[in-house]
Amino acid sequence: DPEIQQRLNEEIQQVSESLDGKSITYDALQSMRYLDMVVSETLRKWPSQP
Repeated sequence: DPEIQQRLNEEIQQVSESLDGKSITYDALQSMRYLDMVVSETLRKWPSQP
């Protein structure tokens, strides 16, 4: 879904800009709530094990 991709890209860009060129950190990943929701939904719909 293009809207989901756009929203996720915006969240990643915001966090990336807040790091001022530094490498992404665990805390930065934890702050990405929408990313967490997208990954969780993906794993729910397509689990790694049946």
